Amino acid sequence: MMKKRLFLIIVLILGWCCFLFGQEECTVAVVSGKATVDGRPMLWKNRDTSTLDNEVAYFTDGKYPYIGVINAGDRSQVWMGVNATGFAIMNSESQDLEGDTLDAEGYFMKQALMECATAWDFEQLLLKTNESGRETKANFGVIDATGAAMIFETGNHSFTKFDANNPQTAPLGFIVRANFAMTPVDTSKSYGHVRYRRANELFEKFVRQKELSHRTILRFIARDLANEKVDPYPLPFNGQENERPHGFVRTYHSINRFRTASCAVFHGVLPNENPLLTTMWVILGEPICGVAIPLWVAAGAVPVAVDGDSIALLNNLIHQLERKAYPDTSLNQYVDTRVLVNQNGQGLLPRLFELEDANFNMTEKRLKKWRQSLFSAESVFKYESKLAAQSIKWLQRLNRKDEF
Repeated sequence: MMKKRLFLIIVLILGWCCFLFGQEECTVAVVSGKATVDGRPMLWKNRDTSTLDNEVAYFTDGKYPYIGVINAGDRSQVWMGVNATGFAIMNSESQDLEGDTLDAEGYFMKQALMECATAWDFEQLLLKTNESGRETKANFGVIDATGAAMIFETGNHSFTKFDANNPQTAPLGFIVRANFAMTPVDTSKSYGHVRYRRANELFEKFVRQKELSHRTILRFIARDLANEKVDPYPLPFNGQENERPHGFVRTYHSINRFRTASCAVFHGVLPNENPLLTTMWVILGEPICGVAIPLWVAAGAVPVAVDGDSIALLNNLIHQLERKAYPDTSLNQYVDTRVLVNQNGQGLLPRLFELEDANFNMTEKRLKKWRQSLFSAESVFKYESKLAAQSIKWLQRLNRKDEF
């Protein structure tokens, strides 16, 4: 009898650990074109998960070709992506929604990318699967080439739509979610409130300043390190948190987390533009240690740097920089901000921003050209491969440096 009780206790502990470390604790947002500097809608996700090896894959197994972030080696699920029609989708887990089953969100988003061209199509897919049921408890965010930008709080048999273009739903044109819903069934399963409040604060700031763009999301929001106790800015943090070494900040409740495996901003198109020019800016790793590169379905493939046999090279190099930023393995949730930016204003982040700014500036010029004339899949693939290769060389040099 005693052995049986001990076995049950061990099973419960293991199950609880799997819950804690396997869940998708993401921070996300949908943005209407009325809130952005260029009038184009955007979709953002910081993917927080224990599956840290991520890559990007190109798919042709549905009605529409698409690209998406996947767990390395697993093409059965997609965790954020965009298809040839300009329809993009992402999610954050929301266990407080109705239903008894979850964790099929990756399969469901893959299905949506395969067959949906618009937010309306996605809503029809939800209506169709309400009766049969879905193993989903998530906040799904979508944008499309018509300018739609919506969040769907989605349980097993029901959903609620929130429209970023509706002033009543989103007065400033954006909607943020973490890991809880505005239509919860069980609030005891809600979490991520610190990240939600911080992301809302930052989005509002940039909208009111008329500065919200893919650049500001990637630079300032996706990489934000403020938590429930400390606002470490300006870096480096010179204080002390939880009696840990000076300069170390805990990234458990921050937007950029020690569990952030990847990040993407989908920069949409204006209604009269080619939907193939919807740009997926992706960081394959923790944002503070990585660099964003642009990808397009129009290329007809993805660079080998983001889609490896076992682990993508870009992802691997960013993991190496993560180990520099988290130098003490006994403090695996604490980043050393002095590695990111030192007292002289140098460090890892300024070097990453130098490369990323080059990627942004070159891509703005290239997109301007593509929007005004015809382009080929070959030219798009050649361009994104060039930027990926340049980013690889830069990250390799950073990994060889001793000062980080």
